[in-house]
Amino acid sequence: IKNNIKSAIKTLNAKIGYCSLACGGDILFAEAMVETNADVTICLPFNRQDFIKTSVEFAGEHWVKRFDELINNYPVKVMTERFEGNPDLFAFHGKVMLGTALLKSQLLHSEAGLITVLSQRNQETHVGGTRDLVKQWPFPAKIININPDELHSFRSKENIDETANDEVGIGAKPVRLILHAVVNGMKGDEIEYLTKRIIKSNPPIFEIPQVVKIDGNVVLAVCESARGALNFAQLMFKNVEPEDTRLSLHAGPVSIDSTVSSPAIDGIAITEVSTITQQALPGLIYCSDQVAAVLLLDRQDILFHPVGIIEVGEKKKTLDVFTIDLLP
Repeated sequence: IKNNIKSAIKTLNAKIGYCSLACGGDILFAEAMVETNADVTICLPFNRQDFIKTSVEFAGEHWVKRFDELINNYPVKVMTERFEGNPDLFAFHGKVMLGTALLKSQLLHSEAGLITVLSQRNQETHVGGTRDLVKQWPFPAKIININPDELHSFRSKENIDETANDEVGIGAKPVRLILHAVVNGMKGDEIEYLTKRIIKSNPPIFEIPQVVKIDGNVVLAVCESARGALNFAQLMFKNVEPEDTRLSLHAGPVSIDSTVSSPAIDGIAITEVSTITQQALPGLIYCSDQVAAVLLLDRQDILFHPVGIIEVGEKKKTLDVFTIDLLP
């Protein structure tokens, strides 16, 4: 399988690669990139300890050793901190990883390709699994699949991302898209009226946010899709003075308590998005690399301009930040 992955890398002339690091195809791809003198960035949905438990150690200690060898020597991007039994993280992480490759190709004016290791005998599909992600890749002509059925007479297990634990942990937070804005020159009741008008706009808004919370001149909106969050941001700028508004988009696990008079929204991602807004310039839509990746996977009419890397949270997690430019 690794030899076939190397051949695919050479066919695509791949010099930069992104992958998760589950046992099987992920680790084989990362090793193959290293052995062909290409750059590889490891993308994990959550911290390494939780990831080893969910996606590596069940296949044997030798896979854990190969995991450690790679993660200790090559760049690593971690999407969020804990797993907490949340399968939503696998599905969203897959989209982020695909979109990250597209984003890098846009910045370098190059083409992106997808290499998969996927059995053609087993057609079972899991949310966030390889077969599910292949359907979301926008360039089907740029997919190379290695079919293990053709290499082995026995039926091998699917990759871990096809068999990840689907049980939802107690208190698991679903991944949501978050809009955070600071609007100067307007009072809370004025902003509340504005957001209600946006939600009832004509033509209709792409997606009604799951919740909108207003605290003074701060707006926090939680959406289920990146397109919905972007559309809300665009409509906000049409109804406020852009030079008085700082706005950013981010994504991450979020819990919402709607049983209280003012919705309580909790999650590390809330702190992270507010940090982006604090450093944003007025009149522009800022977003984290996670949002940029998911948007680009869905829409190819967006240009992203890198503005820098910021540190967020007590653990100084780094986020690549972009501004969004919609093509005419």
